[in-house]
Amino acid sequence: MIDIMIADDNIIFAKQLSDKLTQEKDFRVVSIVEDGFQALVDYESLQPDVLFLDLKMPNIDGYQVIDILSKTPNEKNKQNIIVATADGTAMASLHNTRKVVWLLNKCQYNEQLLFQIIREIKSESQSTDIKKEIDNLFKDLKFDSALKGTLLLKRS
Repeated sequence: MIDIMIADDNIIFAKQLSDKLTQEKDFRVVSIVEDGFQALVDYESLQPDVLFLDLKMPNIDGYQVIDILSKTPNEKNKQNIIVATADGTAMASLHNTRKVVWLLNKCQYNEQLLFQIIREIKSESQSTDIKKEIDNLFKDLKFDSALKGTLLLKRS
């Protein structure tokens, strides 16, 4: 079972996403929160495999959530955040992308590709050092991780 957490202040989007995800037999949405502070609290207690994270939320925004999780000893090496945003330029504004796997466009996305990425996050949670080095190389080269071509290159 893949445990998924959704942190988004747009509760309509969050519930729609949750409904789509829970149609998959191996996905379980363990929490839906509307602000960054509650996201950190639930993340700490529930330890989800995947975190869908909106960048613009009350109290603590998504950027701060990423920074805090990146500094947490047990979390800093995990790559398990999918940034959910309607802003197509959001990835460029992220300074700390170590934990971010993919940028999900809230307005339009491929469900099957999303499901595949979630499953890969789970299966690669114990990834080897070489995979981590490749990911860091792509980030250093500033490859856009939201592009399907970049995703295909990483897989190959």
